[in-house]
Amino acid sequence: MPSSSPRYLTTSAAAEHLGVSCSTLSHARGKEKGPPFSHWPCSSIVRYDVHDLDAWMAKLKTLGSDGAPPRKRRRGAPSKAEAVARRLRQNGLTVGGTSEAPGKSKARRPGQPKARC
Repeated sequence: MPSSSPRYLTTSAAAEHLGVSCSTLSHARGKEKGPPFSHWPCSSIVRYDVHDLDAWMAKLKTLGSDGAPPRKRRRGAPSKAEAVARRLRQNGLTVGGTSEAPGKSKARRPGQPKARC
C-alpha cells in the first residue's frame, strides 16, 4: 500500500520540507554541509530521502551546522569608540575620560610630558 507522501523529494520539495529556499539547499549541497542526497550518475537528478532530511534537522537542533556544539553568539562588532580605545590600550597609550587615566583629556604615552600651550 503506497503512502500518501513520497519518500524521495526533489530539491524544491526538500527545500519546502525544510523551510528554506532551493538556492540555500543547493549551496549547502555544493559545500557538503547540507543533508545527505542521492545523485544519479551522468545526470543532474538529485533526490533527498525524507527520513534523512528529518534526521539532519534533528541533528542541527542539538549541534551547530558544522557538527560542533553551538557557540555563544557574538553580539556584533564593537563600536568605533571601543575599537579605538582597545587599540590605544594595546599600544600602551592611556585613554582620556576612563578609569585608566582620570582627568586626562588626550591619549599620551606614559612618562611623556604634558603638552604646553
